[in-house]
Amino acid sequence: MNLKTLSALIVGLMIATPSYAAAVDKAPDRKTEIYYSVAPWDGAAYLLQIPLAPGPDAPNPFIRINIWGNPRFAKPKTYKFSGTEDPGGGEGKGLGRVSYQTILDKSSPETLYGTISFKAIEQGKPVSGSYDLKSPRGKRYKGRFTAPWGNESAGLIR
Repeated sequence: MNLKTLSALIVGLMIATPSYAAAVDKAPDRKTEIYYSVAPWDGAAYLLQIPLAPGPDAPNPFIRINIWGNPRFAKPKTYKFSGTEDPGGGEGKGLGRVSYQTILDKSSPETLYGTISFKAIEQGKPVSGSYDLKSPRGKRYKGRFTAPWGNESAGLIR
């Protein structure tokens, strides 16, 4: 092997390695999970993150569903979102909010409206259900999910 071929091989490996490492590092971020959270006015809440298939305009797309309060129920329940909920907890706070991001935590969220249905929400048990959401531009997001808990409850409920 001559020096030119060896140099090309080393440079190729150097370029390929960070791409592989980035893909491995991102893998845990691509799963559906539900988290205990807090509402903007310091109350209990849940955050459900649902990854969508990447595309040319959306390299790391996610739907984020915030549900205010501390709902725990053993029977199916559906939440309806108007898309006009106040994320700061004002008069129009609603039951939560739903948004779409093309790059999780790095792009501006687009508010969605529609419904999300849960089979049940019980501490320590995976949460499953379905969603049927739309953007103001008319794009529809519809599917089912099963989400394990991504963290432990803080144990403080106001």
